[in-house]
Amino acid sequence: GRTGAAPAIAPAAAGGNAYFTSSILVSHVTDYALHVGGTLNTQWANEFLGAITADGNVNFISARVTGDIQAGGNISNSGWGEVVIDGSAYAGGNVTFGSSVSVQSVHSGQPYTPRVDYQAASSHFLNMSALIGHMASTGTVTNEWGNLVFTGQSGINVIEIDQATLRNAWGFTITAPEDAIVFINVSDASVVLDGATWTFEGGITKDSVLLNMANATVFSLSQTNNVNILAPLATTQFAQGTLDGALVVGNLYGGGTVMG
Repeated sequence: GRTGAAPAIAPAAAGGNAYFTSSILVSHVTDYALHVGGTLNTQWANEFLGAITADGNVNFISARVTGDIQAGGNISNSGWGEVVIDGSAYAGGNVTFGSSVSVQSVHSGQPYTPRVDYQAASSHFLNMSALIGHMASTGTVTNEWGNLVFTGQSGINVIEIDQATLRNAWGFTITAPEDAIVFINVSDASVVLDGATWTFEGGITKDSVLLNMANATVFSLSQTNNVNILAPLATTQFAQGTLDGALVVGNLYGGGTVMG
């Protein structure tokens, strides 16, 4: 799949397809909760706190959307699951809803302009991820019984860890001043990130920390993490849990929660 949209536009995006299986919650940082460059399919108990755009088709089984839905293709629902849309549905194709859907209004055959230029976004994030991935390390982490500890300086800090170290860690503590930026490179092609406690001290915040996976084509994410993630090539399985941060990936599947 292609890479996703800019985190400043929505907290979650996939330049390819998005398939959410259960209980996903995507909250907005602007008026938008999710951008999808392909098709969007949802199953059960999906909640989107903001508007949705998809360049392809959109199909719901059960969902709550607190905003409009804009699609380049068709918008529909399957089965008898409740779908509540606190806005309107605008489709370049047809809007076909059953009686279990509550929506303000529906509009078929509407001109659709993608909110995101995915080709440009793809090039941007691929180039950015590759550039960061090739940066020389400026420091290393200390593994303190499963808690990875890094102390940084003002400016750009770059560290590299392998996926086994990342997965086996129960925590990650970053101490750096307010004007610091920390890039964490994981160069493996397949990455698994389970829950970790992310602690930021010395003035730095989550907004200045990026977990970069330039080579990952397969990424599995679960449990709770508080960090921004860039994996522009990765087909991502977000099975469960909460990510408090931006998530920019290729294709996105699962039932986790993304909080922008």
